[in-house]
Amino acid sequence: MTLVAIILSMFTTVVSKTADLTVSIEGLSQTKGKMHIGVYNKSEGFREIEKTFANNILPVKANTVKCTFKSIPTGNYAISVFQDLNSNGKMDKGLFGIPTEPYGFSSNPTISFGPPSYEDCKIILNTDREIKIKLN
Repeated sequence: MTLVAIILSMFTTVVSKTADLTVSIEGLSQTKGKMHIGVYNKSEGFREIEKTFANNILPVKANTVKCTFKSIPTGNYAISVFQDLNSNGKMDKGLFGIPTEPYGFSSNPTISFGPPSYEDCKIILNTDREIKIKLN
């Protein structure tokens, strides 16, 4: 192996691949408040906003909200979103901790008793990708 080939092989193992992840939240019934979008790269702390890998908060001005996270490392992720209708910075909950504001997750899992797990919502990002999330 030539010296150039050795150096190139060392360089390619150090450079990590990245991709853009576009999150499209559709079907909003109200065009007010703010959309909180959290991207998680591990199951520990999933759905805890302070433990996101990346996040964004956008004003809701239409019945679809889009956000692109640029150049994030390829790998496994799960996304959680909620529409903060009253802009108080948190997801409001009612009796028994049931959310009173619209929310959703990547992979659009069926929600029955309790929130979905990271595994239920996991997506694979290996190239630029757009995912669509429907609010509950």
